[in-house]
Amino acid sequence: MPIRVVVNTHADEHTVDELTAYWRDKCRTCEGERGNLQYEVFRSITHPENFALLELWADQESYDEHWAAELARKKPLPRRAPRRVGRDGVEFYFDQRYYVYVDGRWQPKE
Repeated sequence: MPIRVVVNTHADEHTVDELTAYWRDKCRTCEGERGNLQYEVFRSITHPENFALLELWADQESYDEHWAAELARKKPLPRRAPRRVGRDGVEFYFDQRYYVYVDGRWQPKE
């Protein structure tokens, strides 16, 4: 069963460019991992120090492999400061259902 991970994080206003480069490199690394279906980072245009990471993994096993690799890399995030807008956090979703819009109705994708 697919696993969706949503991470909200932010950078210190002086390290925004460093964090942007960090996520760019991390996306390239993670996109090639087994079971990765999505690994994208989005940056707020109204609060450019805020970032949202969307991960989608094919199953628990591939996510666990990814997390073990993350822990082994030990690459720290750039310096952070107290967040001005929103909050940091991580959300996990284990029941991914996909829908498509067909003939004016949302229907489960088969």
